[in-house]
Amino acid sequence: MFRKYTVSAFFFISFLSLSISAQPVLKMPVENFDFGFTPQNAEVSYDFWLHSTGKDTLKISRVKTSCGCTKAPLEKDVLAPGDSTRLEIIFTTGRYKNKVRKTTYVATNSDQVARQVMIMSDILIRPDSTYPVVIKPYKLNISQFSEKIRDELKFTITNVSDRDLKPSLVAYPKDLFEVKLPKEIKAGETTEGILILKEAGLNEEFKKSFTIEWNDDKSSRFTIPVVRNVHLAESSTGGK
Repeated sequence: MFRKYTVSAFFFISFLSLSISAQPVLKMPVENFDFGFTPQNAEVSYDFWLHSTGKDTLKISRVKTSCGCTKAPLEKDVLAPGDSTRLEIIFTTGRYKNKVRKTTYVATNSDQVARQVMIMSDILIRPDSTYPVVIKPYKLNISQFSEKIRDELKFTITNVSDRDLKPSLVAYPKDLFEVKLPKEIKAGETTEGILILKEAGLNEEFKKSFTIEWNDDKSSRFTIPVVRNVHLAESSTGGK
């Protein structure tokens, strides 16, 4: 009798172990992102990646933001094992001031508790008085209003600190544009950065952003919004 129960228990535990190992699993390598300094009345964004790492299909049943100032479009909501999808968090800064945190909740069939991703931003009233650098313009508009292709835009960076600074590009939409930054800016000097559209960026209207981090004591970050609209005038003939 004891042996019978032992065998039954063994098969039950084995079945339970197989059931657990076959469950869907959600993995998020990055669960929060700091935009750093951002201007008011702008739209900034960051792409979080969701990975299905279990042995069963992962289904994303709901994505909910904490307020109307944040949108969270999802590329797809059903992920086979080994598949991934992009969750873009779009934040409209509006008239917010100072430090702001916004949370997005992701519910799946992998767990009863919704997972969270969080964005942080320090919203500026006066973007011309930042430290350790001042970026002008703080909002980049690379719209095109004629047949002449507009594929690049320059902006200035002034080092207002007392030490030399090096920038690093933390995040940007790699399919739409690239950003060229100086390797170093000497204390008190002003130099240029360049935003260059890629082919996909030329053919698309968008509102995106890129984030720069500096090697000062606070690892200060600055996120610059980028807007592109395309309005081409229709050609006309003067008569029949």
